[in-house]
Amino acid sequence: MASSPPDFKLSSTQTALALIVPSHLQPEINAIRKIHDKAYRKWEPHINIMYPFVDTSLLSSAITTLHAHLSANPISPFSVKIDDVGIFEHTRSATVFLKPGEESGEKICGLRRQLVAALGRSEGEGTRDGVFRPHLTVGQEGFIGPTKARLVQKVAESGFTETKWRKCYHFSPGIGWKQEHKSNYSPPDEWANPTKFTIASYNLMSEPNAPKFSTRLLNIVEAISKAMLRTTSSTRVLCLQEVDEEMLLLLLRDVNLQELLPFSTHGPSSLLPSRRNLVTLSNAPFSYYSLQFEERHKLALIVSFRDTLVQVANVHLTRALTDEAVAAKKRQMETLTNFLLKSPTPNEENIFAAGDFNLTTSSKTIEVALARKLITPQTAQCVREVIDPEVWDDAFLVAGDGNAEIDSEEFYEGEQGATFDRLTNPLASMSKVAIDDRPQRYDRIIFQRGRGIHPVGFEIFGRPAEDGTFSSDHYGVCGTFQIEEEKGASENPASVQRSLDNIKIADDSTDIQPLIKPYLPTAADRKQREEALELLQRTLCDSKSLADLVLAPLGSYAMGTYFTDSDIDVLGIASVSPKQFFNFATEQLRTIISGDGETFKGIHFVNSVVSIIEVSILGIKFDIQYCQAADVVKRYHSKTPLTPLEILIFDTSLISTLPPSALCPLNTYRSTIFLLTTLPSLDSYRLSHRFLALYLKHHGLYSAKFGYLGGIHLSLLLNRVIKLMSLTTSNSLTPATIIRTFFEYYSTFNWAENSVLDPELEVRKGIKVERTAREAMVIQALHLPAARPNVAASCTRLSALSISSEFARAKAMLERGDWGACLGSNESGASEFLTIYGAYVRISVEAWDILEAGGEIFREVVGAVESRVVRLLVELGRIGGLEARAWPERFWVVDEITRGRGEGFKGFYMVGVKAREESDEKKKLVSGKVMTVVKAFETSVRQATSLEEENMWIGADVTSRKKVAGLRLTVDRRDWVQGC
Repeated sequence: MASSPPDFKLSSTQTALALIVPSHLQPEINAIRKIHDKAYRKWEPHINIMYPFVDTSLLSSAITTLHAHLSANPISPFSVKIDDVGIFEHTRSATVFLKPGEESGEKICGLRRQLVAALGRSEGEGTRDGVFRPHLTVGQEGFIGPTKARLVQKVAESGFTETKWRKCYHFSPGIGWKQEHKSNYSPPDEWANPTKFTIASYNLMSEPNAPKFSTRLLNIVEAISKAMLRTTSSTRVLCLQEVDEEMLLLLLRDVNLQELLPFSTHGPSSLLPSRRNLVTLSNAPFSYYSLQFEERHKLALIVSFRDTLVQVANVHLTRALTDEAVAAKKRQMETLTNFLLKSPTPNEENIFAAGDFNLTTSSKTIEVALARKLITPQTAQCVREVIDPEVWDDAFLVAGDGNAEIDSEEFYEGEQGATFDRLTNPLASMSKVAIDDRPQRYDRIIFQRGRGIHPVGFEIFGRPAEDGTFSSDHYGVCGTFQIEEEKGASENPASVQRSLDNIKIADDSTDIQPLIKPYLPTAADRKQREEALELLQRTLCDSKSLADLVLAPLGSYAMGTYFTDSDIDVLGIASVSPKQFFNFATEQLRTIISGDGETFKGIHFVNSVVSIIEVSILGIKFDIQYCQAADVVKRYHSKTPLTPLEILIFDTSLISTLPPSALCPLNTYRSTIFLLTTLPSLDSYRLSHRFLALYLKHHGLYSAKFGYLGGIHLSLLLNRVIKLMSLTTSNSLTPATIIRTFFEYYSTFNWAENSVLDPELEVRKGIKVERTAREAMVIQALHLPAARPNVAASCTRLSALSISSEFARAKAMLERGDWGACLGSNESGASEFLTIYGAYVRISVEAWDILEAGGEIFREVVGAVESRVVRLLVELGRIGGLEARAWPERFWVVDEITRGRGEGFKGFYMVGVKAREESDEKKKLVSGKVMTVVKAFETSVRQATSLEEENMWIGADVTSRKKVAGLRLTVDRRDWVQGC
C-alpha cells in the first residue's frame, strides 16, 4: 500500500524559503539594516518566498520535493530590479522595506505560485490576507515623532536600485545650487576625452574640540585653490571628508569654491547622516553613487564623469590600529575594489580612490603596537595589504611630494609624506594618542594599475598659513595624472616637440687632467674596490637562499667618475621578498665584518619606498638597495636566449607589473644604464664630472643633505649640457669646453621657473614637469617612480642663490684662464666662507665619553642636527632682506680642550648671514628676526634628540665675523662615531 505524501503545511516560523541578495550588494543594504532592523544579525538581506514555511521535521522532504519539481520544470533565470520603498503599518510600529519593480515582482510571484503548488498548498497560504507581497525588509520604526519618515527618506535616498547613480548639484549665478535632472549644460571642448586630471583630498576635521570652521574656512579654500590651480588640468575633483551640515553650508556659499568647483554631490538642503560625511566637488558634471560598507556610517562616494571614462571614489575608512579595525578596513577596501572592477565597462574606466584611509604607515608605531600586544603579527602584516598592490598604485609612492620642504633622514619607514603629524600640527596633537605620536600618511590618492595612468605631479597642501595657523588636523593631498590616449590615436612628433634651450658653447682646449690627477684612484685603489665587490658577491650570491641574486653596480662606480673616498652603490635583484633579502643579507654581511675599517651600520630608509644597507668591506663603503623582480632574473639566468641585464631592465613586458617598491630601486640602475648608453663623448663626460665634483666639494656646494648638489644632481645637470651641446655642434667636445659651457649655462639659469630634464626625453616623450611654489630647484629623475622624483627637492631658495652666485664666479675665473683658482681646495674654500659674511649662526655640538656611551648615539644626534639645517635655511629664507648660506661640513678648534670627563669632541656648524638692508634700523629688525628663528631651531633640535645630558650638549647662537675669526676654526675630519 503506497504511503500518502507529507502534509507540507506552511505554518512554521522556524524555517523559510527566500531569495538571498548577492554578497557584493549586501554591504550597502546592511549599512541601514544594522541600525534599524532587529533581525540584522539573524538573517542576510533577503526576499521571502515562503514564510512561514514547513515544520523542521519535514524540511528535508520539502527540499527534495521542490528540487524534483524544478528539475522537471526548469525556470529561466531572471533579474530582480528594486525601484521603490514601501511600509507595512502595524498598531504601534511600521516595517520599512524595499519593493521590487512591477515586472520583477510578477516574476517572483510566479516563482512562488509554482513552488507552493509543488508542495500541494494553496496560493494564499502563509500570507496575512491571502495576497503575497514580495519585499526586502530594511528596518522597523515606531510612530513616535518623525522617525518613520526619516527612515523612509534615508532608504529612498540610498536608492538600492539598478539606477543608483544620481545627478549632481550645479551652481549657477543667479540660480544657486540646483540638482541636475536633464541638464542643458554644455561642457568646454577640452573636457572631451581629457588626458590630464587633477584630484585633491582633504579631511576637514569635525572633532567637537576643533576650532570653529568659520574661522578656518578662508585658509582651507585658499589652500585648496592654490593646490588645484597649479596645474593645467581640464578636469578637477575635490574629495572632502568629515563634513558636517554647518561646514557644507559654508563651503557651498563660498564664492571662490563656487567658481572653481561648481558641481557637487550635495546641495545646501541635503540631509547628512552623521557628523563625519563625505562630499565631492568638481568643475565638471557627474553622476554619483553611495556604496555602503557593512560598518555604520561608512561608505564610499563614487563619482562618474559624463564626458570622460573616469571614476573617483571618495573614502574614509574605519579608524584605529586594532585587530578589529584593520579587518574592517580590509573588508571595506575589498568591497570597494570589487564594486569598481565589476562596473559595466571595466575595461574602459580609469579608476581612482582618494581620501582618509586611516592606515597606520609608521613602522615605529606598528612596532610599538606589536610590543604592547595591541595587535597580532597577522594584523601588522594585514595593514600593508589593505590596499592590494596588485590592483592599486599609490600616487605618492610613484611621484613623491613635490611640495616637501626637507629631505630628512630622521623619519622611520612609512613616515615620509605624512598627512597626520602630531609632532608639527597642534590640531593633530589635540586628538587622543592611542599608541604613539609618530607621523602617519593616512591620506592618499590611489589609482588602478595597468591603465595607462601616470602621476605627473603630487603635493601635500594645507600646511600652516603665513600667520602660523593650521586649518585641519590633516594635511591635504593633490595629484595630477596624465591619462594615455587610446592606442591608435594620432601621434605626430611635432605635436610634442618642445623648443630646447639654445646653449652657448665656450670652446676651450685646456688640459685639465693634471689638475685632477692627484685625486684620481690609483691602481691599488681600483684593485681594492674590485676585491671588495668580489667579496660582497661571494657572500651574498653563493647561497641557496639567494641563488638567483644579481648584483649590479650603480652611480659613480658604474659611471667611472668615483674618487678614492667614494662609496659603491649596488643594486641586488632577485625573486625573494625584500624582507627576506634584507634579513639574509644582514646576517651574512655581519659574518665578514672583522678587520679594521670594516663596519656594519645596518638598514636605513631613504623614504617609505627605498631601503638601503650601509656596510664597509675591506675599507670600502657600500650602499646596497634591493629590487624584487622574479621575471627579470628568470630571464637573465635563462641560457636560451642569453640577454644582458642592461637590455632586460628596459623590457616593458617584464617591468610593467612591478610595484613602486620594486621599480624605485630598479630605476636607479635603469638611469645609470641610460646615461652610459646615451651620453656622447663619455670620456670627456667622466673628466668633466670629476673636475666639477671637486669644484663643488672645495666650494661647499657638494651635499644634498644640506640642500646643495650631490653626485646624481651633477650627473643630470651635466647630462643636459652635453646633450644640448651635441645638438648644436658636431665637433668633439673637450672636457674644458664642457666645463666652461656648464658654468656659462647654469650661472644664469632661472631655477625658480625652469626645470632640468634630459633633452632626449623632453622631446621624444614630451615631458613637462609640474612644479610647486615651494620647489626652489627642480632636477627631474630620469625614470619614475623614484625615491626622489625631484632629486633637488631639499634645495632651498637661499641654496639656489648660493649655487648661481658661485657658478658666476667660476665662469669669470675660467674666462681669465684661472683653472687652478677655480678648482680651489677644501681648506681655502672653507676659510674664505668664514670671512665673507657679517655674522654667523653658530650651531655648537659637544659630546664626551663617546666610547662609553656608544657611537650610534652620537650618529643619531649629529644626524638630527644636520638634517635640520635645511629647515633652518627655509626659515631664514622667509626673512626679507637677508642672505644666508650654510657650509656643509663641521668645524672645530684644534687646540681646544673640551670640558667634562674623558675624551670629548666639540664641533660647530656655521651658517653665514648678511643683511641687504643698509639702514641701522632695518638691520636691527632683521637681526631680531634671525635670533627668533635660531632659538626656534635650537629648541627643535633639542626636542628631537633623546640623549643623556651628561653625554651631549647642543646650542645655537648668532656671533660676529670678528669673533668667528678669533676662534681659528678648521674643517673637522674626526670620526665622532668611532671616537677618533
